[in-house]
Amino acid sequence: MKTVKHIVRLLFAAVTIFLFVSCPQVLTNGKKIGPISVSLQLSTHSNSSRTIFPSFEENIDSYYVTVSDGPSTVDPVETGNSSVTIDLLPGTYTFAVSGRNSEGIEIAVGSLSGCLVETSGSNSFSITIAPTFTPGNGNGDFDLTISTPSYFSNYSVEAQFGPTGSLTDLSLTENETSFTFSGQYSTGNYLLIVRLKDSGGTVVRTKSESVQIWAGYPTNATIAFTRQDVMMIDISAGESHSLALCSDGTVKAWGNNWWGQLGDGTWTDRTSPVNVAAITNAVTVSAGFRHSLALLSDGSVLAWGSNNFGQLGDGTSTERESPVTIPGIGNAIAVSAGSNHSLAVLSDGSVVAWGWNNYGQLGNGTTVTSTSPIIVTGITNAIAVSAGNDYSLALLSDGSTVAWGYNYYGQLGDGTGTNQYTPVFVQGVTEATTISAGDTHSLALLSDGSVIAWGKNDYGQLGDGTKQTRYAPATVLNLTNARVIAAGGNHSLAVLSDGSVVSWGYNFYGQLGVNNNTDSAIPITVQGVNEAIAVATKKDFSLAILSDGSVVSWGYNYFGQLGNGGKTDFSTPASVQGITSSINVSINSDNSFAVLSNGSIAAWGKNTSWKLGDGTTIDRATPVAASGITNAVAVSAGSTHNLGLLSSGDIVTWGTNFYCDLGTGSSFAFTPTSVLGITDAIAISAGSCFSLALISGGTIAAWGYNYYGVLGDGSTTNRDAPVTVQGITNAIAISANVNHSLALLSDGSVVAWGNNSYGQLGDGTATTRTIPVSVQGIANAIAISAGYSHSLALLADGTIVAWGDNYCGKLGDGTTTTRYTPVPVQGIATATSVSAGDSHSLAVLSNGSVVAWGYNLGGQLGDGTTTYRLTPVSVQGITNATTVSAGSSHSLAVLSDGTISAWGNYYYLGLGLDDVMPHSIGLNLYQ
Repeated sequence: MKTVKHIVRLLFAAVTIFLFVSCPQVLTNGKKIGPISVSLQLSTHSNSSRTIFPSFEENIDSYYVTVSDGPSTVDPVETGNSSVTIDLLPGTYTFAVSGRNSEGIEIAVGSLSGCLVETSGSNSFSITIAPTFTPGNGNGDFDLTISTPSYFSNYSVEAQFGPTGSLTDLSLTENETSFTFSGQYSTGNYLLIVRLKDSGGTVVRTKSESVQIWAGYPTNATIAFTRQDVMMIDISAGESHSLALCSDGTVKAWGNNWWGQLGDGTWTDRTSPVNVAAITNAVTVSAGFRHSLALLSDGSVLAWGSNNFGQLGDGTSTERESPVTIPGIGNAIAVSAGSNHSLAVLSDGSVVAWGWNNYGQLGNGTTVTSTSPIIVTGITNAIAVSAGNDYSLALLSDGSTVAWGYNYYGQLGDGTGTNQYTPVFVQGVTEATTISAGDTHSLALLSDGSVIAWGKNDYGQLGDGTKQTRYAPATVLNLTNARVIAAGGNHSLAVLSDGSVVSWGYNFYGQLGVNNNTDSAIPITVQGVNEAIAVATKKDFSLAILSDGSVVSWGYNYFGQLGNGGKTDFSTPASVQGITSSINVSINSDNSFAVLSNGSIAAWGKNTSWKLGDGTTIDRATPVAASGITNAVAVSAGSTHNLGLLSSGDIVTWGTNFYCDLGTGSSFAFTPTSVLGITDAIAISAGSCFSLALISGGTIAAWGYNYYGVLGDGSTTNRDAPVTVQGITNAIAISANVNHSLALLSDGSVVAWGNNSYGQLGDGTATTRTIPVSVQGIANAIAISAGYSHSLALLADGTIVAWGDNYCGKLGDGTTTTRYTPVPVQGIATATSVSAGDSHSLAVLSNGSVVAWGYNLGGQLGDGTTTYRLTPVSVQGITNATTVSAGSSHSLAVLSDGTISAWGNYYYLGLGLDDVMPHSIGLNLYQ
């Protein structure tokens, strides 16, 4: 890595000299033989990629070219914004160029020294000039427009503007969801900050822009809060499909779609989220067994999916693959979809029900099925409902709970096993705040944080330490601080006040999320979930929303209901694809990057080749923002280029482009620039001089340096635009490093391609591969990481396997023997995250601790020493990590509170040299 880095730097220096001091080094005898025509090709160099100010060529109305030094005396030459030809005698010259606007104000200057006019003929020189200005040399108009979509209409907007460090509030003129401002400012650099606040005054989104104002020219800025600012705010699990409500009022769905329950206009199963058709103002969602409901902001209710018992409430029994409006409901405040019936609470406290009624689950005193909503008898103060498998619950405003319908297992909680056709009170419940109906058991969260349960208990789903059916509520053991509950088929979930999740009951499919398949009659902690804000379950799988807006899932996955791109069951939480704000970190040999919750990318460290993306080459000891990024969800650091994934599915890149690694068609990018032709990416990974992108359908795009076949297209030809990796259609994760690539497939297998000198492809050979080959013996991987010359895979059981180069023990198997097929890393059984660096490896364990192994001269293992380790050792002082990133000689860990710890040789991080103990870098990802 270091050798490659030095070569790249030398090449960069050479190219820089050629570009910026383009001058033929030809000796002349200086003999005056008459004028020689010299053509000056005038160009400009922008120090900003912002569209707020047009390209400088459009604002330079004329160039003034002066020969400031040389054997000829030449009057200044004025030209338009194109090249100019000057007659000169042979000799050495210095040219000075200024670019001026229509008012004659100089806005750009440049010079070229020591250029020789040859005796043999004309020469052509190119002069690059950069914009310059002095504050106060004129005024420019500034016009700002801020737009917010209708689903943000109840939010307020504030803006500040001015020189950095002395911002002042802007007085915005409001026009519905648009806010405008106009003013005149002195020429100079300014900072604009716009904040979106909820009704309580909490800032929920922030966008900032650098603004350049020029004399005599208007500057127009537009800040738009769009769907790129969306987060998940509600989830619901059906029998074999899932729903998620977005903060913009749209709804996403995934999983089984045989009955149209995904609402996307098809009957096609989806293993990753798709948009439910034509919904833009939903406020809550509910997934039934095979149908779905959405409550809209105007109080109306939409339904779609199975309708054989009239559970869609539209007066028919016709299946609907797209949402239809339920007639007669215009004032609903809550909804719930059950097995084959549905419920809604109206604004007057009454409850309506529709669908199958063979057990009295509609609560009107009959067993007559209804295809339209009917009033549930005797309820006037309901605030919430929950529909189970042929029975119903309602939470009343006084904290009591009523139930009706099927009661064979005591799921109504009235002390009997008798079906009830109108509501009866659940025994002894007076302080409930939340209710949840499962298949045949029920839960209630009480105001003191405890949870009670009743009904069927053959798998311990009541959590009372027994498997005894309860006809009246019993207390769930060891819960005193619950804040969210969810009852499933035969298991239960609760979110605790610290953001952790506990589960209990049936676990055949791993739906308890504890990395085994053993049932539990008491609550146990779900692995690796520390920041949950909501959970959902209906049958044999589980969902959780995390505080960053992402969604994780675990359990049964036959229909793709986990939404992770495959159909493999998971016994520990895995990310739902495409639903994330993906707060993450990435590092390379001498700089680091972090995605913040506001969508910006923070960068720090060495800044040669514009690697930090801030438009400069100034090293940064503290984080700076990569220019112009406000909707990033992931970042990946290469050797001399970097990638950012945006929430729109686009990819931006910055740095140098010697080997086509940018994919932009340009030679370099000082600030983030769009990669050509990619609009639906869901993951990125930057190798040393090449890039990978995972596309939403499971294919992989690649571009850049291809000497070892790292692009996987069957060739070794460099590619300056993305090409498709051969033979992969079901990838769910990617990882690239210096000269090899990995992909995790939806069936849990792993493929690899590229350089294989040390067996890093894991196919049992040392043969380089230009197309993907299978890594031997892996069938249950859930995460992968490619190092410099070794590879790691995290398996579903919490163990880790490694293969490839084993210098200083970076495979963690207790030896330094190179491995051509995967071997287990010693002593790890509860890992939740892995990262392979140049010569060391990291893993996060389920308890939040971090372990490390391999090379340690820079203290990158964080164990307080510089001794390399052949097996994992604990990183000192970290107990709440969520993810890690291993670089060349330093390491990063993201902690559950959003802060970042770093350790190792990070001279360019401004934290000291060779720190062998983790330190906070003073950056919070949730800021």
